[in-house]
Amino acid sequence: MKTPIRVWPFNPTSELILYQKLTSGFTGQIVTLNSLMFYTAYYHPELWNIISQAALVLPDSWGICWAIKKLCGVKVQRYPGIDFIDFLCRLARERQWRMFLLGSEMPIIELAAKKLKEQYPGLIISGFHHGYFPPEKTEDIVREIKNSQSQILLVGQNIVQQELFIGKNFSQLGVNIAVGVGGSFDVLSGKLSRAPDFLRKLGLEWLFRFYIQPWRIARIWKLPLFWQLIWRIKLSQKKLLTVAKIDHIYEPGTTTKNRNNL
Repeated sequence: MKTPIRVWPFNPTSELILYQKLTSGFTGQIVTLNSLMFYTAYYHPELWNIISQAALVLPDSWGICWAIKKLCGVKVQRYPGIDFIDFLCRLARERQWRMFLLGSEMPIIELAAKKLKEQYPGLIISGFHHGYFPPEKTEDIVREIKNSQSQILLVGQNIVQQELFIGKNFSQLGVNIAVGVGGSFDVLSGKLSRAPDFLRKLGLEWLFRFYIQPWRIARIWKLPLFWQLIWRIKLSQKKLLTVAKIDHIYEPGTTTKNRNNL
């Protein structure tokens, strides 16, 4: 029997609460959940278990927000993974936390590290490594990350690889926060452009990605299957997607001051 995936009920004030949460001794895997990831995990028990056990799950796509509304009756706001990366970079710079980047090809990840340091002066990139390594090299990569003494790890691989890498190795990585960021390094490096604002507001960022990367058609065809799956879950009345309980209270006297300095 599947353990429910608990999604953070994001809204306009959530970054303030998130700031307090992540700066109050938080450690764990953070998942930016989108429709394709949910659909893939439903048929991949190991991936489902890792996501359902994650310390924090954020609603990365309009599809997930729609699913939460259908299954839980709760309206949540989408929080794109690329926006969460921006939040983490500002947080890391303010707290002087070290950040390690893992994923993509070497020229791309190297350029992403360079661009991030330019965009966030003072940000400490403690190391980076490409994401195309064989399983037998995993221990070496884990050791490299641990030796970097980083607090934050961003992993950009395919859905299954990145979440399993983090979930299986988190206790050995020595980081406080580890997040799977998919293809975000392509955007951070400048290799790919992000969708225009009006498409993002309409929830059509996926359509823009398809326009610039036509090979993504195989993924887009899975969206109707995701919608069908959500209706099946609703009809079965199974509690597979729930809204997480917010366990940190926003304190205007402290968090606002700190948050505005990010």
